[in-house]
Amino acid sequence: MKIQKPIIKNLSIVLVGRFNPPIITPAWLALKGLVRESEIENADVKIIHSEISHFILSFVELNVTSEKMILYCENEADFELVKDLAVSVLNYLKETPITAIGLNNTTHFAFSKEEEYINFGNWLAPHKIWKDKIDEPRLFELKILEPFKESSPVKTLVTITISEKIKPFGVSYSN
Repeated sequence: MKIQKPIIKNLSIVLVGRFNPPIITPAWLALKGLVRESEIENADVKIIHSEISHFILSFVELNVTSEKMILYCENEADFELVKDLAVSVLNYLKETPITAIGLNNTTHFAFSKEEEYINFGNWLAPHKIWKDKIDEPRLFELKILEPFKESSPVKTLVTITISEKIKPFGVSYSN
């Protein structure tokens, strides 16, 4: 099976804990020296409220609720900036309890023909085992989870599914 070249890569960093959403704003990030002043002027602020803070800067989208902060980036060249921003925000919010951290990389691939797309799904999960239950089986989503190990709190979940960004023959791979 020939694996296609990636078309789109994105990163999301998910911090689970207890946040105060209205604190985390473009102005606060600039005040702390975490982003340039120009980021404030060009920020696309969706909402700043007691329940949610959601805004987009030139290199990252931030969505903060009382339980979660998500930093999302679609430009691979900015991934390091986003990681640095997440660490820097946590350094300023030392009293904020963090209960879990997720680093999610998603890569989208495109197949040029439907046949290649279907063959890829068949390669991952052979369709023939479903023939007696489904007339034309196709892979929709596959999830593989690494078993929990007491020696490490890190878990890996790999998900392969239909791409929401590449149509009609796109596949996304997340880990």
